[in-house]
Amino acid sequence: MSKMDVSDCLKATQERIAELAYQKKVSQKHLSELLGLSPSYIRNVTNNHSAPSLKSLFAIMNYFDMDPAEFFSTITDINSPYNQLCQRIRRLDGDYFKLLVAYVDMLEEVSRRS
Repeated sequence: MSKMDVSDCLKATQERIAELAYQKKVSQKHLSELLGLSPSYIRNVTNNHSAPSLKSLFAIMNYFDMDPAEFFSTITDINSPYNQLCQRIRRLDGDYFKLLVAYVDMLEEVSRRS
């Protein structure tokens, strides 16, 4: 496993929370209500403006029915296929990023119909 510095780890944690919320189709507002946190707190965490407290992070993991090992499994190895893909996506310009999002939306729709 390659080392990550603190800021990379924090950013990956924040992105993981946003990713899980997106996958579960839960809004930031709804997540904040379920966890008893303010909507601005969740928004700041998922938009990389602030770090979640340890208590909040465990509440978030609990909501997504994950233990710490499972939560961090995709972000601790910066050479994992997931992280390699994320790095490549971050380098896309706006138009290509929009095309990728549209493609993923289409794949999700096809998957739901199957």
